[in-house]
Amino acid sequence: MTRRARWKVFYACLLSVTVALFLFITNHVGGDCSNKCGSLPYRIAAGDDIIQGHGRNITVVTLYFNIGNFRKGNGDVRGTHDKYKNWMKSWASLTNDVIGFFDDDEILEYFRSIRSSQPADRSLLIKLNRTDLDSFKYLRNVRDIYSSPVYPRHSPNTVSADYSCTMDAKYDVIQIALDLGLVRTKYIAWLDIGYFRDMVDRPPQDRRFRLEVPEDFNASRVAFSEVTPRSDLVNATPWHYIKFNHVWVAGGLFLGTAKVIEKFLKSYKSTRRALLARGLSSTDQQVIGAMYSPEFLPHQQVDIMAYTCRTGQYGLYGSQRKYFCLGYTCVRANVDRQVADALYEKLRYITRFI
Repeated sequence: MTRRARWKVFYACLLSVTVALFLFITNHVGGDCSNKCGSLPYRIAAGDDIIQGHGRNITVVTLYFNIGNFRKGNGDVRGTHDKYKNWMKSWASLTNDVIGFFDDDEILEYFRSIRSSQPADRSLLIKLNRTDLDSFKYLRNVRDIYSSPVYPRHSPNTVSADYSCTMDAKYDVIQIALDLGLVRTKYIAWLDIGYFRDMVDRPPQDRRFRLEVPEDFNASRVAFSEVTPRSDLVNATPWHYIKFNHVWVAGGLFLGTAKVIEKFLKSYKSTRRALLARGLSSTDQQVIGAMYSPEFLPHQQVDIMAYTCRTGQYGLYGSQRKYFCLGYTCVRANVDRQVADALYEKLRYITRFI
Protein backbone atom coordinates (compact mmCIF):
# COMPACT_ATOMS: atom_id res chain seq x y z
CA MET A 1 0.00 0.00 0.00
CA THR A 2 1.39 3.35 -1.01
CA ARG A 3 1.89 6.16 1.48
CA ARG A 4 -0.91 8.17 -0.18
CA ALA A 5 -3.27 5.21 0.12
CA ARG A 6 -2.42 4.77 3.80
CA TRP A 7 -3.25 8.43 4.42
CA LYS A 8 -6.59 7.99 2.65
CA VAL A 9 -7.41 5.03 4.88
CA PHE A 10 -6.43 7.05 7.95
CA TYR A 11 -8.64 9.98 6.99
CA ALA A 12 -11.50 7.67 6.13
CA CYS A 13 -11.31 6.10 9.59
CA LEU A 14 -11.09 9.53 11.21
CA LEU A 15 -14.09 10.66 9.19
CA SER A 16 -16.11 7.64 10.32
CA VAL A 17 -15.34 8.33 13.96
CA THR A 18 -16.23 12.02 13.57
CA VAL A 19 -19.54 11.22 11.89
CA ALA A 20 -20.40 8.68 14.58
CA LEU A 21 -19.59 11.17 17.32
CA PHE A 22 -21.58 13.89 15.56
CA LEU A 23 -24.65 11.65 15.26
CA PHE A 24 -24.36 10.51 18.87
CA ILE A 25 -24.27 14.06 20.21
CA THR A 26 -27.10 15.36 18.04
CA ASN A 27 -29.29 12.38 18.94
CA HIS A 28 -28.42 11.93 22.60
CA VAL A 29 -27.24 15.26 23.99
CA GLY A 30 -29.98 17.45 22.59
CA GLY A 31 -33.69 16.77 22.28
CA ASP A 32 -35.99 15.68 25.07
CA CYS A 33 -34.28 16.77 28.28
CA SER A 34 -36.90 15.10 30.46
CA ASN A 35 -34.90 11.89 30.45
CA LYS A 36 -31.56 12.32 28.71
CA CYS A 37 -29.73 15.53 29.60
CA GLY A 38 -27.27 15.70 32.43
CA SER A 39 -25.85 18.66 34.31
CA LEU A 40 -25.59 21.87 32.36
CA PRO A 41 -22.08 22.84 31.24
CA TYR A 42 -21.97 26.57 32.00
CA ARG A 43 -20.24 27.89 28.91
CA ILE A 44 -21.26 29.90 25.88
CA ALA A 45 -19.08 30.78 22.92
CA ALA A 46 -21.41 31.69 20.07
CA GLY A 47 -20.05 34.14 17.52
CA ASP A 48 -21.99 37.20 16.42
CA ASP A 49 -22.70 35.64 13.02
CA ILE A 50 -24.44 32.70 14.67
CA ILE A 51 -26.17 34.92 17.23
CA GLN A 52 -27.77 37.11 14.58
CA GLY A 53 -28.55 34.44 12.01
CA HIS A 54 -29.52 31.17 13.65
CA GLY A 55 -33.14 30.15 13.05
CA ARG A 56 -33.84 29.05 16.64
CA ASN A 57 -32.90 32.41 18.10
CA ILE A 58 -35.21 34.01 20.68
CA THR A 59 -36.08 37.62 21.42
CA VAL A 60 -36.53 37.99 25.17
CA VAL A 61 -39.08 40.38 26.70
CA THR A 62 -39.01 41.42 30.35
CA LEU A 63 -40.47 44.04 32.69
CA TYR A 64 -39.82 45.42 36.14
CA PHE A 65 -42.04 47.56 38.37
CA ASN A 66 -41.03 48.43 41.92
CA ILE A 67 -44.05 47.44 44.03
CA GLY A 68 -42.26 47.55 47.37
CA ASN A 69 -41.63 44.65 49.71
CA PHE A 70 -43.97 41.68 49.91
CA ARG A 71 -44.07 38.30 51.60
CA LYS A 72 -43.86 35.17 49.46
CA GLY A 73 -45.66 32.14 50.83
CA ASN A 74 -46.30 31.44 54.49
CA GLY A 75 -42.70 31.74 55.66
CA ASP A 76 -40.25 34.58 56.11
CA VAL A 77 -39.21 34.84 52.45
CA ARG A 78 -39.77 38.35 51.14
CA GLY A 79 -39.51 39.97 47.76
CA THR A 80 -37.65 43.28 47.99
CA HIS A 81 -36.54 45.94 45.55
CA ASP A 82 -32.88 45.46 46.50
CA LYS A 83 -33.15 41.71 45.97
CA TYR A 84 -34.53 42.15 42.46
CA LYS A 85 -31.86 44.74 41.62
CA ASN A 86 -29.21 42.20 42.57
CA TRP A 87 -30.87 39.47 40.51
CA MET A 88 -30.88 41.78 37.47
CA LYS A 89 -27.10 41.42 37.27
CA SER A 90 -27.56 38.05 35.57
CA TRP A 91 -28.77 39.93 32.47
CA ALA A 92 -25.22 41.14 31.85
CA SER A 93 -24.38 37.64 30.62
CA LEU A 94 -27.47 37.01 28.47
CA THR A 95 -26.58 37.34 24.76
CA ASN A 96 -30.13 37.27 23.34
CA ASP A 97 -31.86 40.35 22.00
CA VAL A 98 -33.72 41.89 24.96
CA ILE A 99 -36.73 44.22 25.06
CA GLY A 100 -37.18 45.62 28.57
CA PHE A 101 -40.04 47.71 29.96
CA PHE A 102 -39.75 49.95 33.04
CA ASP A 103 -41.69 52.78 34.65
CA ASP A 104 -38.80 54.37 36.56
CA ASP A 105 -35.85 56.23 35.01
CA GLU A 106 -33.40 55.22 37.72
CA ILE A 107 -34.05 51.49 37.42
CA LEU A 108 -34.10 51.71 33.62
CA GLU A 109 -30.64 53.29 33.59
CA TYR A 110 -29.44 50.75 36.14
CA PHE A 111 -30.58 47.94 33.85
CA ARG A 112 -28.99 49.69 30.87
CA SER A 113 -25.65 49.75 32.70
CA ILE A 114 -25.98 46.01 33.31
CA ARG A 115 -26.73 45.35 29.63
CA SER A 116 -23.79 47.54 28.54
CA SER A 117 -21.60 44.43 28.55
CA GLN A 118 -23.51 43.35 25.41
CA PRO A 119 -23.51 45.06 21.99
CA ALA A 120 -25.85 48.05 22.05
CA ASP A 121 -28.23 46.65 19.44
CA ARG A 122 -29.10 43.69 21.67
CA SER A 123 -31.06 45.80 24.16
CA LEU A 124 -34.11 47.98 23.64
CA LEU A 125 -35.32 49.59 26.87
CA ILE A 126 -38.69 51.34 27.00
CA LYS A 127 -40.20 53.55 29.69
CA LEU A 128 -43.96 53.49 30.19
CA ASN A 129 -46.59 54.32 32.79
CA ARG A 130 -48.02 51.24 34.43
CA THR A 131 -51.42 52.93 34.68
CA ASP A 132 -51.61 52.94 30.87
CA LEU A 133 -51.53 49.14 30.74
CA ASP A 134 -54.77 47.15 30.60
CA SER A 135 -53.66 45.04 33.56
CA PHE A 136 -53.46 48.05 35.91
CA LYS A 137 -56.83 49.40 34.83
CA TYR A 138 -58.26 46.58 36.96
CA LEU A 139 -56.16 47.49 40.01
CA ARG A 140 -59.05 48.92 42.05
CA ASN A 141 -61.26 45.97 41.14
CA VAL A 142 -58.58 43.51 42.25
CA ARG A 143 -58.06 45.40 45.53
CA ASP A 144 -61.78 45.18 46.24
CA ILE A 145 -61.71 41.43 45.63
CA TYR A 146 -58.74 40.90 47.96
CA SER A 147 -60.29 43.06 50.69
CA SER A 148 -63.04 40.51 51.27
CA PRO A 149 -62.49 38.72 54.60
CA VAL A 150 -63.66 35.42 53.09
CA TYR A 151 -61.44 35.51 50.00
CA PRO A 152 -58.53 32.99 50.00
CA ARG A 153 -55.25 34.51 51.17
CA HIS A 154 -52.05 33.31 49.49
CA SER A 155 -49.32 35.91 49.79
CA PRO A 156 -48.65 37.73 47.56
CA ASN A 157 -50.92 36.19 44.89
CA THR A 158 -54.26 37.04 46.48
CA VAL A 159 -53.02 39.66 48.95
CA SER A 160 -51.18 42.27 46.87
CA ALA A 161 -53.23 43.69 44.01
CA ASP A 162 -50.12 45.42 42.67
CA TYR A 163 -48.33 42.07 42.49
CA SER A 164 -51.21 40.41 40.62
CA CYS A 165 -51.48 43.28 38.15
CA THR A 166 -47.72 43.25 37.58
CA MET A 167 -47.87 39.54 36.76
CA ASP A 168 -50.62 40.35 34.25
CA ALA A 169 -48.61 43.21 32.78
CA LYS A 170 -46.16 40.81 31.15
CA TYR A 171 -48.86 39.91 28.63
CA ASP A 172 -49.51 43.59 27.91
CA VAL A 173 -45.89 44.42 27.16
CA ILE A 174 -45.37 41.36 24.97
CA GLN A 175 -48.35 42.55 22.93
CA ILE A 176 -46.81 46.03 22.74
CA ALA A 177 -43.50 44.59 21.49
CA LEU A 178 -45.33 42.64 18.79
CA ASP A 179 -47.62 45.51 17.79
CA LEU A 180 -44.66 47.88 17.38
CA GLY A 181 -42.75 45.39 15.25
CA LEU A 182 -39.85 45.23 17.69
CA VAL A 183 -39.36 41.46 17.47
CA ARG A 184 -36.82 40.50 14.78
CA THR A 185 -36.83 36.76 15.39
CA LYS A 186 -39.28 33.95 14.72
CA TYR A 187 -39.45 33.09 18.41
CA ILE A 188 -40.27 35.31 21.37
CA ALA A 189 -40.04 34.56 25.08
CA TRP A 190 -41.13 36.15 28.31
CA LEU A 191 -38.43 36.01 31.01
CA ASP A 192 -38.92 37.19 34.61
CA ILE A 193 -36.29 39.71 35.67
CA GLY A 194 -35.00 37.43 38.46
CA TYR A 195 -35.28 34.08 36.67
CA PHE A 196 -31.55 33.34 36.40
CA ARG A 197 -30.75 34.66 39.87
CA ASP A 198 -28.34 31.79 40.55
CA MET A 199 -26.07 33.02 37.76
CA VAL A 200 -25.28 36.16 39.76
CA ASP A 201 -23.20 34.18 42.27
CA ARG A 202 -22.48 31.25 39.93
CA PRO A 203 -21.85 32.88 36.53
CA PRO A 204 -21.41 30.78 33.38
CA GLN A 205 -17.99 30.23 31.86
CA ASP A 206 -16.89 33.31 29.89
CA ARG A 207 -19.77 35.08 31.70
CA ARG A 208 -22.10 34.51 28.76
CA PHE A 209 -25.15 32.36 28.23
CA ARG A 210 -27.88 32.22 25.64
CA LEU A 211 -31.44 30.94 25.31
CA GLU A 212 -32.27 28.89 22.24
CA VAL A 213 -35.37 26.94 21.24
CA PRO A 214 -35.04 23.27 22.27
CA GLU A 215 -34.79 20.78 19.41
CA ASP A 216 -37.92 18.92 20.48
CA PHE A 217 -40.11 22.03 20.71
CA ASN A 218 -43.40 21.90 18.82
CA ALA A 219 -43.75 25.32 17.17
CA SER A 220 -47.55 25.10 17.18
CA ARG A 221 -47.52 25.30 21.00
CA VAL A 222 -46.34 27.56 23.81
CA ALA A 223 -43.61 26.15 26.06
CA PHE A 224 -43.70 26.39 29.87
CA SER A 225 -42.11 24.59 32.83
CA GLU A 226 -44.49 22.14 34.48
CA VAL A 227 -44.89 22.55 38.24
CA THR A 228 -47.71 20.06 38.90
CA PRO A 229 -48.49 17.07 36.65
CA ARG A 230 -51.44 17.80 34.41
CA SER A 231 -53.08 14.56 35.47
CA ASP A 232 -53.34 15.88 39.05
CA LEU A 233 -55.31 18.94 37.93
CA VAL A 234 -57.38 17.63 35.04
CA ASN A 235 -60.66 18.21 36.92
CA ALA A 236 -59.66 21.42 38.73
CA THR A 237 -61.99 24.39 38.25
CA PRO A 238 -60.90 28.05 38.04
CA TRP A 239 -62.02 28.47 41.66
CA HIS A 240 -59.90 25.49 42.74
CA TYR A 241 -56.81 27.07 41.18
CA ILE A 242 -57.38 30.24 43.20
CA LYS A 243 -58.66 28.74 46.44
CA PHE A 244 -55.84 26.21 46.75
CA ASN A 245 -53.20 28.26 44.89
CA HIS A 246 -52.71 25.47 42.34
CA VAL A 247 -49.98 25.91 39.73
CA TRP A 248 -49.87 23.76 36.61
CA VAL A 249 -47.15 25.65 34.71
CA ALA A 250 -44.72 28.34 35.85
CA GLY A 251 -45.12 31.87 34.48
CA GLY A 252 -41.46 32.89 34.86
CA LEU A 253 -40.56 31.88 31.30
CA PHE A 254 -42.62 30.90 28.30
CA LEU A 255 -41.81 30.90 24.61
CA GLY A 256 -43.30 30.36 21.20
CA THR A 257 -43.49 31.80 17.72
CA ALA A 258 -44.83 35.32 17.50
CA LYS A 259 -47.97 34.10 15.72
CA VAL A 260 -48.76 31.45 18.34
CA ILE A 261 -47.95 33.77 21.24
CA GLU A 262 -50.42 36.33 19.89
CA LYS A 263 -53.20 33.72 19.92
CA PHE A 264 -52.23 32.74 23.45
CA LEU A 265 -52.25 36.37 24.65
CA LYS A 266 -55.72 36.93 23.25
CA SER A 267 -57.10 33.89 25.05
CA TYR A 268 -55.30 34.77 28.28
CA LYS A 269 -56.79 38.27 28.39
CA SER A 270 -60.26 36.97 27.59
CA THR A 271 -60.06 34.44 30.44
CA ARG A 272 -58.70 37.06 32.83
CA ARG A 273 -61.64 39.36 32.12
CA ALA A 274 -64.11 36.51 32.55
CA LEU A 275 -62.66 35.64 35.95
CA LEU A 276 -62.68 39.25 37.12
CA ALA A 277 -66.34 39.52 36.13
CA ARG A 278 -66.99 36.68 38.60
CA GLY A 279 -64.99 38.36 41.35
CA LEU A 280 -62.02 36.00 40.92
CA SER A 281 -58.38 37.08 40.79
CA SER A 282 -54.89 35.75 41.49
CA THR A 283 -51.74 35.66 39.34
CA ASP A 284 -51.18 34.66 35.74
CA GLN A 285 -50.31 31.12 36.82
CA GLN A 286 -53.82 30.58 38.16
CA VAL A 287 -55.35 32.24 35.09
CA ILE A 288 -53.44 29.85 32.83
CA GLY A 289 -54.68 26.93 34.91
CA ALA A 290 -58.23 28.23 34.47
CA MET A 291 -57.70 28.55 30.71
CA TYR A 292 -57.07 24.81 30.46
CA SER A 293 -59.69 23.75 33.01
CA PRO A 294 -62.67 21.75 31.69
CA GLU A 295 -64.79 24.92 31.51
CA PHE A 296 -62.45 27.02 29.37
CA LEU A 297 -60.47 24.30 27.57
CA PRO A 298 -62.84 24.06 24.55
CA HIS A 299 -62.12 27.72 23.76
CA GLN A 300 -58.32 27.35 23.58
CA GLN A 301 -56.61 27.57 20.19
CA VAL A 302 -53.12 26.89 21.48
CA ASP A 303 -51.80 23.86 23.37
CA ILE A 304 -49.11 24.08 26.02
CA MET A 305 -45.89 22.07 25.82
CA ALA A 306 -44.88 21.52 29.44
CA TYR A 307 -41.21 20.76 30.14
CA THR A 308 -40.09 18.70 33.13
CA CYS A 309 -36.63 18.06 34.58
CA ARG A 310 -35.26 15.29 36.75
CA THR A 311 -33.99 16.03 40.24
CA GLY A 312 -30.43 17.31 39.89
CA GLN A 313 -30.70 17.98 36.17
CA TYR A 314 -28.83 21.21 35.31
CA GLY A 315 -28.09 21.39 39.05
CA LEU A 316 -31.75 22.07 39.84
CA TYR A 317 -33.38 20.70 42.99
CA GLY A 318 -36.63 21.19 44.88
CA SER A 319 -38.94 23.88 43.56
CA GLN A 320 -36.22 25.21 41.23
CA ARG A 321 -36.36 21.95 39.27
CA LYS A 322 -40.05 22.64 38.60
CA TYR A 323 -40.09 26.38 38.06
CA PHE A 324 -36.82 26.85 36.14
CA CYS A 325 -36.66 23.72 33.98
CA LEU A 326 -37.51 25.38 30.67
CA GLY A 327 -34.97 28.17 31.07
CA TYR A 328 -32.05 25.84 31.67
CA THR A 329 -33.29 23.55 28.90
CA CYS A 330 -33.06 26.54 26.54
CA VAL A 331 -29.53 27.32 27.73
CA ARG A 332 -28.55 23.70 27.19
CA ALA A 333 -30.08 23.74 23.69
CA ASN A 334 -27.67 26.51 22.72
CA VAL A 335 -24.68 24.67 24.17
CA ASP A 336 -25.65 21.46 22.35
CA ARG A 337 -25.97 23.26 19.03
CA GLN A 338 -22.55 24.82 19.45
CA VAL A 339 -21.05 21.37 20.00
CA ALA A 340 -22.84 20.07 16.91
CA ASP A 341 -21.74 23.09 14.85
CA ALA A 342 -18.13 22.64 15.94
CA LEU A 343 -18.17 18.98 14.95
CA TYR A 344 -19.76 19.84 11.63
CA GLU A 345 -16.99 22.35 10.88
CA LYS A 346 -14.35 19.74 11.76
CA LEU A 347 -16.11 17.28 9.47
CA ARG A 348 -16.05 19.78 6.60
CA TYR A 349 -12.35 20.42 7.21
CA ILE A 350 -11.48 16.72 7.21
CA THR A 351 -13.35 16.00 3.98
CA ARG A 352 -11.09 18.46 2.17
CA PHE A 353 -8.22 15.96 2.49
CA ILE A 354 -10.08 12.85 1.30
